[in-house]
Amino acid sequence: MIFVSLDDVVKEEYGIYSSFVRDKNIQRERDYFIMNSQTIPMGEILQGMSFEEHFAHFMDAAKKGNDKDLNHIFMLLEDFFLFSNGHDMIFKKKLVADGFYPAPIDELIYPLLKKAIKKEYSNLSVMLENPNRKPNLKEIQNIISTYGDVQSLLFLLYYYDFTFPNGWEKLFPDNHQELINILDGSEIKIGDFLNLLIDYKCRVMSGIFDITTDPILKEKYLKKVEALKETRKKETQTFAHIGLPVTFFLNHTFKEYLDTIESESPVILGNKKPKVTQKIILPSDYNN
Repeated sequence: MIFVSLDDVVKEEYGIYSSFVRDKNIQRERDYFIMNSQTIPMGEILQGMSFEEHFAHFMDAAKKGNDKDLNHIFMLLEDFFLFSNGHDMIFKKKLVADGFYPAPIDELIYPLLKKAIKKEYSNLSVMLENPNRKPNLKEIQNIISTYGDVQSLLFLLYYYDFTFPNGWEKLFPDNHQELINILDGSEIKIGDFLNLLIDYKCRVMSGIFDITTDPILKEKYLKKVEALKETRKKETQTFAHIGLPVTFFLNHTFKEYLDTIESESPVILGNKKPKVTQKIILPSDYNN
């Protein structure tokens, strides 16, 4: 019997799924940024290219770039592509372009789907000699796709500042309740998601500067990325809603949450009461 590792199978199938989504989104983003360049602040920077294509250009420029070149790349990544003003407006434009289906983020979704698959399957399930190998692989692919939907829902909630927009269920007509059950079971908090997103964005930046051939400049900008990560995570800690489950606003209104913060005996959040001095991120509709 030829040994086949379930971990290797999951990694391979996840890679296939990720590549499919990533390739599809490259064209989606090209089309979206061409059609909407006039309505996106500084949209001319996007030049009708996908984020992936921009990051590839940055890598080419960073490889033999001088300090001025690298500083310019860092500024574009931080202030425009990955951490822009307006509640991350430019990155959220990418989410819209992707139909809220960005390529899976390893830090966020991979540990969850791997855990779910291992609950149902083992190495034996994917052995070449196993007569059920083919249907087992199909179910593993289905689980990966479901967790792709979980990530999609998370980014939809991120776009709407973790409130559920009217008609959200229509985006997931066949499994929206399953997605809610998965998120509830995962016990992911809003702060967890925000920190994982920061980890992902800074990993993208580190990947660009890591190929810089000048060792001194390489170290300088990798340290700048780490400092940025620390700063952004400290900022996240000032948000009053970071301890809430990501699905909190499915069953509670924002007014209920505000009343809970101001109440002397909060019911929804249990015994721990957020400080009123903390920042509160309002849903997008409240900003209009």
